[in-house]
Amino acid sequence: MFSGFGTWIFGRIVALLWFFKKKGDKPDKSDNDTTRLALYDKRFKIYEAGMQYIAQVIRSAEPSDEDINNINYLTSESVFLFNDEIADHIKTVRNKGIELRELNRKIKKTPLGSREALTSEMCEMLNWFDKQQNEFPNKFKSYLKFKK
Repeated sequence: MFSGFGTWIFGRIVALLWFFKKKGDKPDKSDNDTTRLALYDKRFKIYEAGMQYIAQVIRSAEPSDEDINNINYLTSESVFLFNDEIADHIKTVRNKGIELRELNRKIKKTPLGSREALTSEMCEMLNWFDKQQNEFPNKFKSYLKFKK
């Protein structure tokens, strides 16, 4: 009689241990929050790099090679962390900076009396960058808001 009862008890203990192990294997809510926070941090660093680049371009009106290399490096993960629209917008911002740099080089090589069209184009590009101070955050807003 005890041998059957002992087997029954042993089976129940094994079943309980299995149950508690399975319960422990489920992802904890805090693990999900940690993952979301890590994703937010990566996305915010890319957003911040873009905003710093925009501010630098507006300040100097001619991004340096270092500025362009920085935005390339700091935003390289954007294709993995955002949709194509955001990744393409970051490329557009970077490329507009490169265009502005080349335009500045053309202006410096052009005689003073012939710079009007080029300086007008430069003003348009700087206005575009000025507008990016509002548009850039709006593009990132849905990715950087915490949802309850």
